[in-house]
This record gives sequence, C-alpha cells and structure tokens, in this order.
Amino acid sequence: MFGIPRAFQAKRAGLAHGAANVTALGLFVAAAVSYVGNWNGPPAGTTLGLALSAAGVLITVVAGALGWTLVQTYHVGIQLTPRQAEDETNVQKLPALHLVPRQRAS
Repeated sequence: MFGIPRAFQAKRAGLAHGAANVTALGLFVAAAVSYVGNWNGPPAGTTLGLALSAAGVLITVVAGALGWTLVQTYHVGIQLTPRQAEDETNVQKLPALHLVPRQRAS
C-alpha cells in the first residue's frame, strides 16, 4: 500500500480492501466475545453471535472482491515477465467483452 501513489484508484481499492478485512476481523472477535460469558455451557442467546458472524462473512466476501480487483485490474503485487508485459499491452487494446448483448438503437 505504501508503494502505490495517492492519485491512483488502486490506492483507494487497497485501502477499502484493508479496511474491510479489519472490520470483518473485528466482527468475528465481537462474535467470539459475545459467547465468553457462557463458554463452557449453552449460550443464553445465539442471535447476536450469528448476526455478527454473518456480517463478518459478507464483509470478507467484499474484501475478497476488492483483493481480486487489486490483482486482476491493477496488477498490484504482480511482476510480469517481458513476454507477459508484451501480451498485456496487446490485451489492453482489445475492445471490451460484453456478456449481455447490448440493445441496438433503432
């Protein structure tokens, strides 16, 4: 993160990725703490722990998507070989692939 200039979108995606991971970790810790009072017996209620864990999982999925964006789109942490760099230049010149057909103007 410290090697990415501030003006780049990769910096924002990286900060969001890191914040999402830290937030998810905090939610998982909070879920564990919610069970500390009844650690050796049945919990008094599981709703809070399950809600915190579910939120942690959802945020982890978001963090994973942001991490994928960092690698796939911005190539953060990837050192291309000379052949890959040449191919990447050619691939970037290709038109965008549209999986859903666009409506033609009539």
